[in-house]
Amino acid sequence: MVNEAMGWLGEAPVTGSAFSQARYKLKHTAFIELNEAAVVSTMYADRHYRTLWGFRVLAVDGSKILLPDTADVRAAFGTIAYSGGETADIAGERPYALASVLYDVLNRVALEATLGKANAYV
Repeated sequence: MVNEAMGWLGEAPVTGSAFSQARYKLKHTAFIELNEAAVVSTMYADRHYRTLWGFRVLAVDGSKILLPDTADVRAAFGTIAYSGGETADIAGERPYALASVLYDVLNRVALEATLGKANAYV
């Protein structure tokens, strides 16, 4: 798809390596700002959105996500202990994150998403 866009712009195709290097430099905050400016602000700007008795219906959903086991990830997100129940030889700690999304149910739009430490709500 990137190379299709480059063709429309009259530019040369992008190599896989160049794409990966450029993507690595992209900050996660760009997606937060893009969602706020292009989706959320646009959705509510004209006040023509669905409500229930004049109120927006919002929901939060969260999940724990197993992360790669590296020292940096452990330092940033922490770990959660696990065990194999009756099998005592299966035990340890793994790095997890807590992902949550605030969602406008009637208008089907995610308002905000976060990725935090796994033990944030323990």
